[in-house]
Amino acid sequence: MSQPISVWILGDQLLSDHPALAAAEAEADRANIRVVLVQATQRAQKLRYQRKKLVLLFSAMRHYAQELGEPGYHVDYLTAPTFTIALQDHIDSYDPAQLFTMAAADWHGRTYQQSLSDRLNLPVTVLPNTQFLTGQHNPYPYDEVEDDKRIVQEYFYRAMRRHFNVLMDGDDPAGGEWNYDK
Repeated sequence: MSQPISVWILGDQLLSDHPALAAAEAEADRANIRVVLVQATQRAQKLRYQRKKLVLLFSAMRHYAQELGEPGYHVDYLTAPTFTIALQDHIDSYDPAQLFTMAAADWHGRTYQQSLSDRLNLPVTVLPNTQFLTGQHNPYPYDEVEDDKRIVQEYFYRAMRRHFNVLMDGDDPAGGEWNYDK
């Protein structure tokens, strides 16, 4: 049996078509893929989360793990103080050749993921996050903002509507107004 490949899926990335699973399947057959889901105490305590939200998140993760098992994925659901401890425990148990993961939605999470290869002494591939349209296209014209304008949500919103042609009549907003906040 060849060396397994691991896929770390974050709790807010419980996707039916996860890009890290697809990337792993391009490298190995399903029998050699180990999916890692981590319930990290430190992460759960980082912000003042509503307890019911955490219960729903952890429940969703467990259901997702069960769903992944049905088509033949091997799932390692771990509870640990930190992501690093859990991932290291997983590596010690399965000795994967590499780890795939999808970029976290938040900056701190992405920064952590970028350091994983050094932390775990393992090749780590961080794939682009597919949960947001802007991560794929980044059309906001930062360099075209006039000096007297600040970069604010309203300008970003308008740029996204133009780029994706959503609620637009040609070059103008549908209905003649960008928003009806007032």
